[in-house]
Amino acid sequence: MPTLNNETTHMRYIDFFSTARMGRMRLTALLVFSTAVACNTDKILQVTDPDVARPDALVGAAALPTLRAGAVGNFGVAYNGGASDVEQVHLSGLVSDEFINTETFPTRIEIDQRAMTLSNTSLVGTFFDLTRARASSELALNTYKDFAKTASDSTGLPEVLALNGLTYILFAENYCGAVPVSFQAPDGSFTFGGPESTNTLLDSAVSKFNQALAIPGGVPGAPLTATFKNLASVGKGRALLDKGDYPGAAAAVAGAARRLSAQVGALDSTRCLSRCRAVSDPGRDAPRGARATPDAPRQWGDGHRYGHGGGR
Repeated sequence: MPTLNNETTHMRYIDFFSTARMGRMRLTALLVFSTAVACNTDKILQVTDPDVARPDALVGAAALPTLRAGAVGNFGVAYNGGASDVEQVHLSGLVSDEFINTETFPTRIEIDQRAMTLSNTSLVGTFFDLTRARASSELALNTYKDFAKTASDSTGLPEVLALNGLTYILFAENYCGAVPVSFQAPDGSFTFGGPESTNTLLDSAVSKFNQALAIPGGVPGAPLTATFKNLASVGKGRALLDKGDYPGAAAAVAGAARRLSAQVGALDSTRCLSRCRAVSDPGRDAPRGARATPDAPRQWGDGHRYGHGGGR
C-alpha cells in the first residue's frame, strides 16, 4: 500500500521528466527561431561546386585557361567521346567500313549500311556535340581577342584556332553543304546563321589555320609551339585537299612532322576519359590486317573486331 513518501517521490519523478521534455522543446524552438532570424534562407540552399565554372568566372585574361580547357574538352567529346550515341570516330568508321556493326540497334545499322534516314536519332547528338565544340572554341577565341595582351596570355591560342578549324573541316566532310553556323551573344540571345556551302566551311577552316600559323613561334615561351604548328599545318593541308587544291595541300604540310600524333584528353558528360588521335599516316594504304608497331604509324584496320561497332 503506497505511503505518503512513496507518492511524493512518484510525483517528483513525473515533474522531473515533464520539465525535461518541456526544456528540450523550448530549446529546439529557440534554435529554430534563431536560425530563421540570423540566416538568409536563400544562402542556406546555395552550395559551392568547384567543378563548375560560373559565367562570371569566364571573363577576362584569368579565364583564358578555363576557356581553352573547355574548347579542348568539347572537341575531344565530339571527336571520340561518350556523350552522344555516335561520335566522329564511330560515325566515320561505320560509314567507311573501318568498323563493322555487330549489334541490333537500328539507327547504327542504318549508318553501317550507308542508308541513314532523316529520322535517325543517333546522328542528332553528333551534330550537337560538334556544334558545341565549334561554339566553345569560338567563345575562347573571342576572349583571347579581347583580353590577351601578352605572350603568356596567348598560351594555347594556336591550339584553339586549330581545333576550331578542325570543327569546320568535320562539318564540311560530314554533310553535303547547307550547314548553319550560329552564334550566341553574352546575353544568351542567338544569331542564327544561314546554310553555308562546303567550300565556305573549308575556307573558314583554312582561315583559322592561317591565323594559327601567323602567331609568333620558334622561341621558348612563344605561343606557337612545334606541336601546334604541326597541327595547324596538317589541318590546313586537309582542308585544301578537300577543296581539290592538291598542290596547295602538299605545300601546307611540307614542313610538318611526317608521323604526327596529336592526343586530346577530355572528360565527357558521363565523366568517362576519352582520347582521340589525329594520325598522319603515310602507310594508310597498307593491306588490311597490318599491325601497328612502336616504330610504325597505325594502319587503318588492325585485324580486330569488337562487340560494339568494332574495327575490322
